[in-house]
Amino acid sequence: VHVFDALSHTHIAEINSPWGAFTDRFGHAITCHGDYMLVGMERRAFSDNPRYPRALLYDLQALEIVKEFVPSRGSELAGFGSGVALSEEYAIVGMSPERNVQSAGHTGAAFIYVLGDQACLADLNGDGELNFFDVSAFIVAFAAGDLAVDFNSDGELNFFDVSAFIVAYSGGCP
Repeated sequence: VHVFDALSHTHIAEINSPWGAFTDRFGHAITCHGDYMLVGMERRAFSDNPRYPRALLYDLQALEIVKEFVPSRGSELAGFGSGVALSEEYAIVGMSPERNVQSAGHTGAAFIYVLGDQACLADLNGDGELNFFDVSAFIVAFAAGDLAVDFNSDGELNFFDVSAFIVAYSGGCP
């Protein structure tokens, strides 16, 4: 994804897939609102990489990921991230029906995530609530070696990340 200043046409940055896989379709869907950019990262049906599907929210001033959105249902949702929308309060991630190869007759879906103040790190599925689905998302990501749940940011997944997640989860959401 190349970021340009709309008025001066100056190239500001190039943002690549955090995992560098050609099958992740990083940037297939992009939208901006204010200083934030939401990038869809749908999973190709033939890929078994657990790091996607997802959508990534970037702070365009810092050029870093501030939130990751994953489907609240299983990873069979291959088309998750095929469309994205962003407002002051919500991130909306679409899932195209033709890419959902596991569920015959599925008509597609839109997942709506409450942005809030980004302070609720334990809300891993981005639905604005802390519940079993966040715990489940943590366990699945941890077991898959997904550094999205590296809660102490040391580049490794271990007991300290589990402990930090428990502390964040126990702290609740504002």
